[in-house]
Amino acid sequence: MEIALNSLARKSSKNPIGKIEGIYIYIRILPTTDDQYNLINSDPSIDTYEYPLDYEIVKQGNKYKDKTVSTNKFTWIYCAVPKSKKFGAKIKIEILDELYLPFGNEKETETEFQKKEDSFLKALEDESLVLTGYKKNNPKNGRVAQWYASGRIRVWDDVMNFNFNTNSYQAGAGFVPVPQCHVRANRWFTTKWTLTNDPGGFVIDHGWGNGDEVNYSIKWERADFDIRSGNYGQAYYNGPKILYSWNLDIQENGTPDNYLYAHVHRAANIYFYQNTYGVNSPPSSNILSGKMHLGTNIGEGRSHYFTFNPVWQAAEVRLIFSLTVSNRSSPYL
Repeated sequence: MEIALNSLARKSSKNPIGKIEGIYIYIRILPTTDDQYNLINSDPSIDTYEYPLDYEIVKQGNKYKDKTVSTNKFTWIYCAVPKSKKFGAKIKIEILDELYLPFGNEKETETEFQKKEDSFLKALEDESLVLTGYKKNNPKNGRVAQWYASGRIRVWDDVMNFNFNTNSYQAGAGFVPVPQCHVRANRWFTTKWTLTNDPGGFVIDHGWGNGDEVNYSIKWERADFDIRSGNYGQAYYNGPKILYSWNLDIQENGTPDNYLYAHVHRAANIYFYQNTYGVNSPPSSNILSGKMHLGTNIGEGRSHYFTFNPVWQAAEVRLIFSLTVSNRSSPYL
């Protein structure tokens, strides 16, 4: 960022910052227990990713394979946090870099300085991204100053489909919405998110710069439950890096894992929040019970319940989903 500031200085004499001082750190965390993983993954003050934030996603999917932890059931978790952020003494943390984030990680309230120097700070951030090769010289739309990440998330259903003209379900195979789905858009170390509405649409309430691409992703979780890839590890869909809306249609033959996650999410969303079919909804998560973790596996068998976190007494559910993929392999890793 110091190089970017010097580069701007050669173009303009304005420098309201003075000296660059990093107050954030880019770290990775390696949990070794269920409790550590749950503590990090459910912390609302940080946005966690299971792949490096300084990498560019070139293939959409749901997994990033770190060969250095191939024998560990957990993988490294990446995030940007204030230097003052405190973690448990037993949690393994590596500091990857010191950061100066002009607008923070956007978890804090915007300061008067940020409001006053908005244009300069955006120019500084852009200059840094250009110099590091992160930002491309994308064509800009002369009619807009900024744009909003938006789109729609749907999944294929063999029994019913959703008529998006009448906003109603009807018989026959087709696409159905994935409501209340946690969709994220991130650029560099800044992440914004929202939940899809009932028809599966979303608009993230944050203006991105004209010409700025964002990385879209889905974190398969809600406040009261999360979906696991197997028994351990948060389930994700890592989407594209684009400059426009993300309209995702999830199908079994494209990404079987996310096909499973989407249908488990739809079922869990009904179970927790719609109280249908005469089944009482489970209690909301709290410090004693924690979230319900929904483990998923592709294979033959029946869904069943078991508890494997006696320390927190969290209700854990494992779902065995019957899905045949023996004659093909997913291109998404």
